Amino acid sequence: PEAPGAAGPEVDLFLEQIVIASSNWAQSMLLNSCRQRRRLRRGLDDWANIYQHALNADMSEEFVAFAKRAQWAWTPPKDEAEAMNEFYPGPLSTWVECQTAASEALHLLLGFELELYQPSEYAMVYWYCSVLLGVQRVTSQVMHSYRCPASGASKASIALPAKPNKKGNKGRAATPPSPLPDASTARRQAGLIMDAVRTELLSSMCLGLVRLQLALKVAGIVPDPILTFNSERERFDQRFAAFHTPPLVRPEPMGYGQYLEAVASADDMAPEQLLALAIESFAMVRRSHAQIMAQVASAHPQMSTAVPPDQVTEHAALDRIAAANTLAANIVIRSLASLPKVEGEQQQQQQH
Repeated sequence: PEAPGAAGPEVDLFLEQIVIASSNWAQSMLLNSCRQRRRLRRGLDDWANIYQHALNADMSEEFVAFAKRAQWAWTPPKDEAEAMNEFYPGPLSTWVECQTAASEALHLLLGFELELYQPSEYAMVYWYCSVLLGVQRVTSQVMHSYRCPASGASKASIALPAKPNKKGNKGRAATPPSPLPDASTARRQAGLIMDAVRTELLSSMCLGLVRLQLALKVAGIVPDPILTFNSERERFDQRFAAFHTPPLVRPEPMGYGQYLEAVASADDMAPEQLLALAIESFAMVRRSHAQIMAQVASAHPQMSTAVPPDQVTEHAALDRIAAANTLAANIVIRSLASLPKVEGEQQQQQQH
């Protein structure tokens, strides 16, 4: 075992700061929704500071040597290696970015519970939630790619004997089985995958709700609000000002222009098309939920430990919400299909 402080002073300082931030987060979870939301917003200053410590620790020679001795390797996927090395230089900073995005997303979602948003703001809030949940999904996948050390049994495995070929000559030695991680590492890896799946479910749900809100707006069912004192841009800046105030580097704060670019295609689409896209997003949530529950029911050893009971309950609730939203979208599609016919009959009655 390594002596205390073997990873270097930068890592020790990082761990000290993490203890403070984690304690504040745990305390905020014990508060009511209003105080919890306020505590999460104030905690963003801590996460911004910790990210800088994480970058210093990731780049320190002591930590790199420590990870090498422990047989851990930071190996992002090959097809994304260049982008990963630019935005995810190491495991500590990647973990901090994931936790920061989780705090920001929870901060926004608590606003719905507290009824802080007007219906005209739902689309922008759901869009920002989808972005933050996407950050959580990607960072969880990146951390899962962190190559872990093999278990003791796998390290001691020897090469398999060579198989003779058809001519009786001795062939090449058979490839030994790939090393397996130990039990604790396997649980950690499975937990990261489940975090990625969970955030993907929530992101798909938020994306479907964005499309649903835009469809209602294009159809004229939800009219444009009368903004007496400020514009939509100012409202956007006010809603997400907490993410711009601290010197946050990652996740990158989103601006109003990026939101407009994301929803610009909705102006050229019919409401029925947007509703169909929303239904597709809700269907993706339901399919993923069914796959997860099938794996849990099969008593897969890693899945049984990676999916705690509270997440099973959350996934079931998301499935019910997706089903209800699908039904609502289908009802809107049918009502929109009947509008031209009703208008035609009214015109005929006026002519008579």
